[in-house]
Amino acid sequence: MENSNWVEQQMAQLAPPADWAPDAAAALSRHRNRRRDQWRSGPGFWWKAAIAAGLILGVAAAPPTRALAQRLWTFLTVGRVEVLQLDLDLLPKKSSLRAKQLHPPVLAREVAGFVPSLPPSTVLRGSPQTAVFGPSDYEVRLKLDDLRQLLQAAGITGEELPASWDGARLVLHINGMVMTEWEEIDAMLIQAPPPQLAVPDGFDLRRLTTLVLRGLNMPAAQASALGARMAAAPAWMLALDAGDKAGIREVALRHGTGTLVYDYDTDHPDRIERLTLLWSTPERIAIFSCGCGDAVAIAVANSMN
Repeated sequence: MENSNWVEQQMAQLAPPADWAPDAAAALSRHRNRRRDQWRSGPGFWWKAAIAAGLILGVAAAPPTRALAQRLWTFLTVGRVEVLQLDLDLLPKKSSLRAKQLHPPVLAREVAGFVPSLPPSTVLRGSPQTAVFGPSDYEVRLKLDDLRQLLQAAGITGEELPASWDGARLVLHINGMVMTEWEEIDAMLIQAPPPQLAVPDGFDLRRLTTLVLRGLNMPAAQASALGARMAAAPAWMLALDAGDKAGIREVALRHGTGTLVYDYDTDHPDRIERLTLLWSTPERIAIFSCGCGDAVAIAVANSMN
């Protein structure tokens, strides 16, 4: 009997106050805020993409001297974004094919030589809050053994890899970025000037891209086509994990073509939780993410200079 009374007393402590009533709206708001914070801190598309693979190349803060840089490095403008869905678990965590961040971006007053653009309030309501970040630097220092292991695991043999690739340094420099948030509608816009890619003079970027993609189990014809596109017009390749519940499709924009990425709700795979639209112009690379629909995202892109 004493045990029964004790259990009843403990259960009574869990009961809500007599005047308590459930607040479904507040609970839903807290749930959405948790999902939004989770998306920003790691699980969502953009943050996963930023740490993807050797397809995202890194930056040296500054070459040793300008003369040496001109003699040994080729600088390319990365003018577009490619979004791919790959099994990134095939790359070991410490593989040299994974990009290394040399230093994180810090808050800044402006991005040198870059004028950000915002959609008008008639397109996106709310009060935008903007933060500016300085340069961010990434690096890939290639080890041939890592590339060989990736290819062998994919069943690819007989590829003769240039000895000059061992220790080759591929670097990407983002001169800064502007992040704008509309908290009322849970929307975010990231924009930056086109990054600069530096590769050793004469480096075969086409072949490296093709081999890494094949090592990540992309069909040979598709990998070859993407490698050729990379050599002709370098792209910032952002990779979604193959296990992510996401959809990818191209859309027509006023500036050209954009890429829509849909993040599906993990609890309800048939529901789109948020979408991300990526596009580029000669002046900027832009990424817009929201819980809104396609029409709003496309209108935002089309309204910007």
